[in-house]
Amino acid sequence: MKLWNGSELHAEYAGFQVGDASTGYRMTYREMLRHRSSVSFDAFLEHHKDMRFSTMDRDNDVSRYSCSNECGRGGWWFKDCHHVNPNAVFPSREKIECRYMTWHSGSVSLSLREVRLMLQI
Repeated sequence: MKLWNGSELHAEYAGFQVGDASTGYRMTYREMLRHRSSVSFDAFLEHHKDMRFSTMDRDNDVSRYSCSNECGRGGWWFKDCHHVNPNAVFPSREKIECRYMTWHSGSVSLSLREVRLMLQI
């Protein structure tokens, strides 16, 4: 993740898995590797782990609203609604709002300028 001030952060997870269509592409992982991550708060744990993938036309979150529609119109493993939202609208400047690319880390909310999701197979 790259912030608007140029800082780069990363989070690494072990056992990351996405299920098939019959599970709603449910996402899970074994643990966040804090010793290999530059952020200490696991933004996936509380709000995204074990959730099914939601899009604007497939509302799989547990919110009474459609998180995909309310939070940037991008797909993600939303719960109610997000702590991390890398598929949201790209802001033209630093903005910390639900509909823009954000990472909420403990008591700090970060506006993201760039996001890369990388999987090792």
